[in-house]
Amino acid sequence: MNKSSFKKILSKYGDYLVELETVPNITTKQIIYVQSFKDILNVKEKTNKPIYYLQGKDTVDFIFIDKNVYIYIIKDDENIKSVFEDYNAEMNDYELIKGIEQDTIIQCGDGSEYKVSLITDTKSSKENKVIQTDITLPKKRHK
Repeated sequence: MNKSSFKKILSKYGDYLVELETVPNITTKQIIYVQSFKDILNVKEKTNKPIYYLQGKDTVDFIFIDKNVYIYIIKDDENIKSVFEDYNAEMNDYELIKGIEQDTIIQCGDGSEYKVSLITDTKSSKENKVIQTDITLPKKRHK
């Protein structure tokens, strides 16, 4: 993590900042990654809300929560995942698993059953698009 950039932001804007111990649940909000800390400041100036930050081992995530969530991440190496990026990946996995659990069983008149799982792509747009359909072949029933 670029410690000098973090220290500069902390010393200059410390009154606006609140350190978090855990990532807040923001799964219902749109997430917007910004290019600089000033971008978050510009959004913050219209409210009295604080800017939160999470300090990881090699990164710092600055998070401003309003109608949307604005995130600025300081890290030296783009291959390193920040605390927020790890959390966000886990939440996406959780949502995918939750979607898989919502299977539909279709029973046909001949006694056969079909299991259909719809997995949707929620990143691409507000519309849910089917990216995979898993259909289990009918099972023969013994009478």
